Amino acid sequence: MITTALSRLVLVALLVLPSLALAQGTTNPNPTSTKPLFSSINDIVSKACDVVNVVFTGAIIITIIFVLLAGIKYITNGADPGKIAEAHKQLMWAAIGFAVALVARTMPFIIATVLGDPSLADPC
Repeated sequence: MITTALSRLVLVALLVLPSLALAQGTTNPNPTSTKPLFSSINDIVSKACDVVNVVFTGAIIITIIFVLLAGIKYITNGADPGKIAEAHKQLMWAAIGFAVALVARTMPFIIATVLGDPSLADPC
């Protein structure tokens, strides 16, 4: 009984609270003079560089962890072919993940090239 009442209360809160947030007034008195999200190609490439740098750093850290775990599996496998195959698979997927991270690292350069800004030879 308490669980159904609590779930109903949560459901009502999830349905009502967004409408209350939408009911508040705007803080911009002149909504037609809003600043654009990106004012130039350099802004787009700069944001892309920031995102890619964070993702690339995280991917490198995760790749190192997976390579270490695969190495530990190789060392402690006890000559079991199943464990060796599992460690080999894990090492292969770590390498694939690293390759995807490297491709993602080149994306800002590709974006700058496609957008046609010759001043962005090395955007990051």
